[in-house]
Amino acid sequence: MERQLVLLLLATVCLRIASSSESYIVVAPKTVRPGATVKISVTTFRAISDVDVRAEVVARGVVRTSARKTVAPNAADFIELQMPEQLPTENGEYSLVVAGSGGLTFRNETTLTVDQKCVSVFIQTDKGIYKPGQTVMMRFVAYKPTLLPYSGKIEVSISDSSKNLMAKWKDVQLVNGVASSDFPLSIEPPVGVWTTVGVWTISVSGDVSGKMLIVSYTVVL
Repeated sequence: MERQLVLLLLATVCLRIASSSESYIVVAPKTVRPGATVKISVTTFRAISDVDVRAEVVARGVVRTSARKTVAPNAADFIELQMPEQLPTENGEYSLVVAGSGGLTFRNETTLTVDQKCVSVFIQTDKGIYKPGQTVMMRFVAYKPTLLPYSGKIEVSISDSSKNLMAKWKDVQLVNGVASSDFPLSIEPPVGVWTTVGVWTISVSGDVSGKMLIVSYTVVL
C-alpha cells in the first residue's frame, strides 16, 4: 500500500495525498537555534490505529535531542523538541529525523540549518544626542529565545564617527540579563554618529560556537 510523506519547511508547501492510501503530513522549521523549543506538527490520514511518532535531531550519527508522541488516527498533534544549549558547528551537519510506527509506518530525514544566534542583546543609552564633556550612560539587556535572561558575559566597545576605537570593556557580567556602564566624552570629541557594539560568545571546549553583534548609534554634537 502506497504511503506518502509531505514535509513542509517554512514557506515551502508540497501536498499530495492519495484518496485510497495511508498518508501523513509533517511540518517542521528548517532553521533551529540553540536552547530553543522546536514544535513539529504531525497529521495522520487513514491510519489503522494510533501512531507512535519519534522526532530526533542527529549530528554525525549521534542523537542530540529527541521526543516522541502518540498521534491518534486521522488527527493532528505536536511534538516539542528542546534543543541543546550548544549546537557547535564542529559536530557536522544536523538532520531532523521523524519516524512513525504502529498504525502507520514511515521515516523521513531532512537537513537542518543552525542559527547560532541564541542570545539577543539590546543596548540602551540615556539619550540620543550628547554634547562634549557629557557622560554616555548605557544599559545592556540580553535574552534567550525563550525570553529568559542571559546571565553570561558580553564584550562592549565604543567607536567614534571615524570608526576609531574609543573604549572597550571585556567580560561584562550580566546579572539577570542586565548590566550597565558609562563613558565620559572628552571636551573636544569627534562630531558625528558614534557606534556602541555588544558581543556575546558561548564557548564549548574553548571554541567559540556563537557570536552576535548588536549596534546602537549615538549622535555627538
